[in-house]
Amino acid sequence: MNKERCQMIVGKLIYLSHIQPDIAYFVSAMSQFIYSSSENHTNAVTRILQYLKSSPVKRLMFTKHDNLNVDGYTDVD
Repeated sequence: MNKERCQMIVGKLIYLSHIQPDIAYFVSAMSQFIYSSSENHTNAVTRILQYLKSSPVKRLMFTKHDNLNVDGYTDVD
């Protein structure tokens, strides 16, 4: 994976981390090194993509209802 492609993928992962908060920390760590990335950083981005491919779909779903109650659930594992 070349440097420009890695930068593009990290940019997309930043957007994705808003709806999949379980990857937010790792994407934030990768974005700190995006302009001075090395082979290790590229491998880490690849591992994040592999995690997303293998993990079950976890998304925030907002539906239109009359009430404004928000229920939140989290798993610290």
